[in-house]
Amino acid sequence: MLCLHCFHIFSELLHATIVLNCCVFFLQFYEQAFEATFLRDTGYYYQQEANKLIATCTVSEYMNKVITKLHEEDMRARRYLHPG
Repeated sequence: MLCLHCFHIFSELLHATIVLNCCVFFLQFYEQAFEATFLRDTGYYYQQEANKLIATCTVSEYMNKVITKLHEEDMRARRYLHPG
């Protein structure tokens, strides 16, 4: 009976370890294959947008557009991302 109990505990620990290792693997894959490229490209996009606005807008217009973009991004984040 004790051996069966030990086997049950061991199998649960093994299962938890496998799940954890899979999560770590997929998180690393996400960071390397998607996140870094996404953040780089997003930064480039907003830099280009800022340059266009600076060239065509007054300071007040520029600030209003920046505030609007920040609000839009905040709303998207609240809609699509987990709150934690």
